Amino acid sequence: MKYGIGSSFSLIYVSNFIFPITLASQTLGFVNTTARLFTIPSAVIAESDPPYPMAFALALCSVAAVMSLNLEIDDEDKE
Repeated sequence: MKYGIGSSFSLIYVSNFIFPITLASQTLGFVNTTARLFTIPSAVIAESDPPYPMAFALALCSVAAVMSLNLEIDDEDKE
């Protein structure tokens, strides 16, 4: 549960640099909902047989690394 909440606040911080400030409340809602949805199955994954939790974590980290390569920060919107 703490990991899901911590990651949601990290995503909120990062998403405010990616999305315009006018969409900050929508970003907060989307990130909060997404983090809570991914937190629900975390206990089941953590209690599964030994190779599966680490494989799942490796897959998620790999997807996050590939997705982060596609992020762009628009310097023109900053004030």
